[in-house]
Amino acid sequence: MLKTKNVLFVLAVVAFVSLVNLTFATAQATAPINTGLTPAAYSDVIIKIVFLVVVNAIFGIAALFFAKTRNLNPFLGFLIGFLFSLLGLLIILIMPKQQKPEAKS
Repeated sequence: MLKTKNVLFVLAVVAFVSLVNLTFATAQATAPINTGLTPAAYSDVIIKIVFLVVVNAIFGIAALFFAKTRNLNPFLGFLIGFLFSLLGLLIILIMPKQQKPEAKS
């Protein structure tokens, strides 16, 4: 059975990551626009892409965790969490809990 401490810990991690992601996006929105990409700018772009992939993977893993607890398809949960971040995680949490299929004997 899922413990409340585990759920609170996962939600706290997700909230922290979303706050960092929001701060990162806000800082980038206010940065001056570059007209050309220098080699240093290419490395900045790669770092930003890797950062966003890692953040989305964290949301995907959290959605996978909650999809398992709700007897939903874990792969689909990860995919929704990865593609839609916080919104995807909320979608998984809102979905109704599915009944386990009974084993046929």
